[in-house]
Amino acid sequence: MDVILTLDQERLVADAVAVGRFQRPEDVVREALTLWERRERELAAFRVDLDRIEASMAAGDARPVKEESMRELVDSVKRRGRERLAEKAARQG
Repeated sequence: MDVILTLDQERLVADAVAVGRFQRPEDVVREALTLWERRERELAAFRVDLDRIEASMAAGDARPVKEESMRELVDSVKRRGRERLAEKAARQG
């Protein structure tokens, strides 16, 4: 397989080999492909999650997040936290 790189890409590869980060230009390309494969897998997983979320929303399983609902959630978390701290203090005291 022949690959044509831009001059900047060629310099980047040559510099990486020259400073000892990689032994050969092929190692640079292999590393780049490995990172690309990882990114593609992560993107595919994200798309699966996004499809699942969109399906859930379409089925009516989601509820809109508004400022008021966020305040209610924060208040609920704080209240439960305070209750737990009070229970823990009562058990210790």
